[in-house]
Amino acid sequence: MAKPGYVKPASTGLAAGLNRGFIVTRRELKSKPSYRRGRKSERVALVREVVREVVGFAPYERRMIELLKIGSASTFKRALKLAKKRLGTHRRGKRKRDEMGEAIAAMRRKDAVMSIYWQSFWQHMGHALVSDDKYLPSDEAEEDRSWCPRLFLHCYRLQFKDVRSEPQLVICPLPPDLKAALGKVGAADASGHSSEVLFDETSWQWE
Repeated sequence: MAKPGYVKPASTGLAAGLNRGFIVTRRELKSKPSYRRGRKSERVALVREVVREVVGFAPYERRMIELLKIGSASTFKRALKLAKKRLGTHRRGKRKRDEMGEAIAAMRRKDAVMSIYWQSFWQHMGHALVSDDKYLPSDEAEEDRSWCPRLFLHCYRLQFKDVRSEPQLVICPLPPDLKAALGKVGAADASGHSSEVLFDETSWQWE
């Protein structure tokens, strides 16, 4: 089979030789769908990306990811063997193994980014769940409370008197994800490590 871009030389009109044959005018043939075999179009790539996003990995792909995460030479070979059995050829298996390796790298990059995010999220200059004066020296706690609006919105209620001298209470409830995180660390349990005393009159449990 000729390589892509190959142009056959013109015939010499002789019955023998490298370019033998009648001199003819070649017709321009329309491209066939089979010419594009093995090439991924933008549409196919988009459809596969959407399917992967919605459905996730196939069972054999998840098994390959488990093997590749181990990282040993034997599991690397077993992942290739599994891909070859599922996909039929050695080349397809190697390509699938490389694809799963890239997927693992993407997962680790995402986990690293989220780890950095949560580390900064839990730092004392932006603690969104509990009052920082429980964990910080008094001077740092005062400074932190003075400029961190997220801390105020998540941990405190604002009570004041309006123009009629009637008491008003402004409540800013916790987002569901942060509320669930508090429940996991035991803040919703009065007997737990993070009890109701931690929040006193500003508890999110009273929302």
